[in-house]
Amino acid sequence: ILAAASARGARILTPGAGEVLRAGPIALDVLWPPREPTALHAGGDPNVRAIVTEVRDGAFSLLLTADAESDITAPLDLGPVTALKVAHHGSADPGLPALLQRLRPDVAVIEVGAHNPYGHPTAQALAALRTVPHVYRTDEDGTVRLDLTGGRMEVSNVR
Repeated sequence: ILAAASARGARILTPGAGEVLRAGPIALDVLWPPREPTALHAGGDPNVRAIVTEVRDGAFSLLLTADAESDITAPLDLGPVTALKVAHHGSADPGLPALLQRLRPDVAVIEVGAHNPYGHPTAQALAALRTVPHVYRTDEDGTVRLDLTGGRMEVSNVR
């Protein structure tokens, strides 16, 4: 990826908490990792380096957690969101119920491969997600698409 970006003259950016990227009315707030994550890059669990962002467009907000589970997201200053990309393919995360209580998403999407060897999403994650009105799984629902038009969100699945 780096070689392809370099060949096209693209600038490589390392995001850090506090950055805001804008494209018209859309803002992408980088919430994690810290700007100077020196300790985070010294081997160890790569999930602690996962990039956590919040996408905002008017009243719509989407929390993108990558593989950052509650050990990373719990200390973040998070409020209610419209939609959530569930962390780490729906792995077991004891902090997920508390996170969902804070976020109160209307939609949650689990990005997970069918018949994966990890057993994702876990029964624990699915039980916690029962509090969310609309839960989608890419292994069962195919590609999940969120469209925002005039402040109204529509969800569609593409098989």
